[in-house]
Amino acid sequence: GLRFYLALPPDRVRQFRPLIVDNLDRTSASSIYGAGFQEQTLSPTDNMAAFCSSYLAKMNDILRRPHARAFIAEGGQISWIARRWTGMRLVEEFMSGPSIQVTIHSRGFYDSASEDSSYLAHDIVSEQEKDLLLGYCPGTNGCSGRWLFPPMDIFSDNFELWTGEWNAALDHIYRRIAEDISRGRAKLRTREKWKCWIRNNERGQRRPKYLPSPADFNIVMEGIARAGLAPTWHKKQIDDIEFPERRMD
Repeated sequence: GLRFYLALPPDRVRQFRPLIVDNLDRTSASSIYGAGFQEQTLSPTDNMAAFCSSYLAKMNDILRRPHARAFIAEGGQISWIARRWTGMRLVEEFMSGPSIQVTIHSRGFYDSASEDSSYLAHDIVSEQEKDLLLGYCPGTNGCSGRWLFPPMDIFSDNFELWTGEWNAALDHIYRRIAEDISRGRAKLRTREKWKCWIRNNERGQRRPKYLPSPADFNIVMEGIARAGLAPTWHKKQIDDIEFPERRMD
């Protein structure tokens, strides 16, 4: 459930460029990778069966885009939802290297502006695409926006089921939501209504038995230091990541 990206330096990107790009990818790419491209948002309707059908049709579009593999890199609920609708296909594509978003159109993320620029590139999904994956429907006439899945910021707002990794309780809740969407029985909820819904579903045998505190993470980091491991792998080449080995007799 953790966010991580597999990035490549410019001289390696070319090695992942496909020899042939089919007409469908070429046609769609000319639009979605063009400057100023804007996603069409989901339209609200009182007929939830019709809305769920529209959402799933949109997923059939978004999750077939060349760079859709980047949903896997986002971790958490974004990765879970993408895998729910596509199975392992996106995982396999993600692990196989960058898409034509990077290799041909140079429209992915390129780390050239940060203080410690690595000049590495990788696929990305837009905030609009993530909103659509969550089934976001903008509010109208002063009303708040609504979602089919809980909005992203709930995870950073004292969400008591979030332990820092995906768990059985979250898996159970998200399976219920996804099944309701598939059956056309899901509900659009505002941020506040999602908070209420989650509070009512936090109790039960699947609830995590222990919720880590900041002190727990400090202990983990101290253990990593004692083991001789680097505190982060951020921007490190895979070949440079070392694990100190100890023989266990």
